[in-house]
Amino acid sequence: MKLTKSQARSLAYINQLGIRLPDLSAVEVALFPQETAPAEQRILITVEKGQFIIRLSAEFLLYRALFIGLPRLSQSRADRYEERTSIMETSFSLDASRNGVMRPAVVKEFIARLALLGYNTLYLYTEDTYQVPGLPYMGYLRGAYTAEEIKEITGFAADFGMEVVPAIQTLAHLTQFLKWPASEALKDDANTMLIGENATYEAIDRMLAACKDMYQTNRIHLGMDEAYQAGLGRYLALHGYKDRVSLMLEHMKRVLELAAKHQLKAEIWSDFIYKLLDKTKADRYYNPLAQMDPQEMSRLPQGLTYVHWDYGSESVAEYEQVIQKHLVFCDREHYVLASGTHIWNRIAPNHGKTQRIIAAALAAARKQQIKKVMLTTWGDDGQETEHWHAFPGAVAFAEGVYANQKSGTVETILDKLFGAGAGQLLTELNAFDEVDRVAAGNPNMTNISKLLLWQDPLTGIYDWHVAAHNEQAPQPLGVYYRKLAEKLTAANDQNSIKKGQVSIHETSTSQPSPLMELIRQRYQLLAEVLADKAELGLRLRAARLAEDQNQLHQMITALTNLAEKVERLCFVHEKIWSATYKTFGWEELEHRYAGTAHRLKTTARRLSDYLAGSDELAELLEKRLPFCEGDNPIEISGFSYRQGSVTGYN
Repeated sequence: MKLTKSQARSLAYINQLGIRLPDLSAVEVALFPQETAPAEQRILITVEKGQFIIRLSAEFLLYRALFIGLPRLSQSRADRYEERTSIMETSFSLDASRNGVMRPAVVKEFIARLALLGYNTLYLYTEDTYQVPGLPYMGYLRGAYTAEEIKEITGFAADFGMEVVPAIQTLAHLTQFLKWPASEALKDDANTMLIGENATYEAIDRMLAACKDMYQTNRIHLGMDEAYQAGLGRYLALHGYKDRVSLMLEHMKRVLELAAKHQLKAEIWSDFIYKLLDKTKADRYYNPLAQMDPQEMSRLPQGLTYVHWDYGSESVAEYEQVIQKHLVFCDREHYVLASGTHIWNRIAPNHGKTQRIIAAALAAARKQQIKKVMLTTWGDDGQETEHWHAFPGAVAFAEGVYANQKSGTVETILDKLFGAGAGQLLTELNAFDEVDRVAAGNPNMTNISKLLLWQDPLTGIYDWHVAAHNEQAPQPLGVYYRKLAEKLTAANDQNSIKKGQVSIHETSTSQPSPLMELIRQRYQLLAEVLADKAELGLRLRAARLAEDQNQLHQMITALTNLAEKVERLCFVHEKIWSATYKTFGWEELEHRYAGTAHRLKTTARRLSDYLAGSDELAELLEKRLPFCEGDNPIEISGFSYRQGSVTGYN
């Protein structure tokens, strides 16, 4: 086949990653005639006279055709393989705002692997993590992308036929920028910009100008989601109360005028607008039974694209209802349906929930003939789970778009992307939260592994839940995690990691990659820590109440050993972080690990003091109460590190 220069560069890069594609010597590629092509994306591969003929609706599909289509045709021994979808844009949103600002070299790896799956758009979500001339505190000490880095990323993506779209915030979700005293004039509250303030729009003008300069696209996502406190902070004190619709429309009008000034086509998240338009005023995101107010809809600006996000619903019917409500105030060309891969606010991914919501969202998108879909990858609460764990969801999402999830398996594709065994490793990590008695697929988004890792050993705010679970489950939590640790026993050479000689950016389809082995070791250590820590508080309290000095004495050594294990876990986690993200942001996670390890050592010291008669261990004398109510004591979720780690004021 004859390659363009950009295709040749892209295929050479894929080869550098160690991802093997079929021999191209017997392959011809052609585009379907545009004048006869329907509004769909299509791959057709046929065998004609011993030669493979690949026909594509768009050039970006070449990589999926070579990586997915051609091998499937060869394995089937048929003479024809076809994929077609009415979805024209399949996008991946990369969150770079929750401490994990991905290194540009790693963003390139993501772009290449996403292109092989069939993605044609990358949203780079940067609340404050991009540099803006004239706003020195934008991304200050946060690893903000420079203009040169963004240009490097967008140029690289263009070789793959992928568009990179800036996704920023122009109202709420700007806590990290607004926390600085220099931003005081722009602040309504700690999270939200001050509507109506000239300084606010001067800052936004600078943000848009920076994006226009850095990116190759004329599209921009302006955010504006979850701005539920807008007008209720300093605005209220300065101007009094103003109805929410008028306030939001005033802000949108001014921001959209700035976007037009920079010749940018704007998109926003639709949740706030949807809720404002709903006459029922139901207190929920995207009420399926919403009644859209025609008078308020008539006030909405024209030409704005709305991104409808839903990361929880598993009902195709509910998705369809909400899509239909959107299509009352925007057309299909200005509508995007966004699903998500559940890696946020947790220490291990929840692939079960991801699979369920993706399947429902894409089924609804197909039935409603939606043209644009997005997969989001948030890192809420400090990016405790790296973006590598988004790939099982990314594979499933692409398969749902192009193959309707009927061809191949997620694990097989992950093995091709990251090396032998990657599929099984990455997909089985949901076991950390899908413990005994948790519903299959973890639909309630339990994140018990995170809560147990960070909880204080003396105050034990989840100890009631652990005890209640152990009374009902077939085995104690400690035993469950011990078995999981044995299952995840790493085969990699410990010394190579300690010496820092591992390059995670290499893949061999015939053997495990260094990256996967490092991830395996991290989670093996995590399982070992949880095996020792899950019931630690229960054992401490029982021994204290019984005044069992022999048991307390033995636990001193156990606590010291556990602290050392937490420190080793931190070390391995840092290796993965350092190879994936810029250094900024890791300090937050290191504080968590260090605080946990130090507190374990403190507990050991205090046991010694108690045995010597100088400490009463008062925390262990208090009765344990439920942290929260629920039908299943172990199905608790949603709590951040600061909510769930300590009981004191923070």
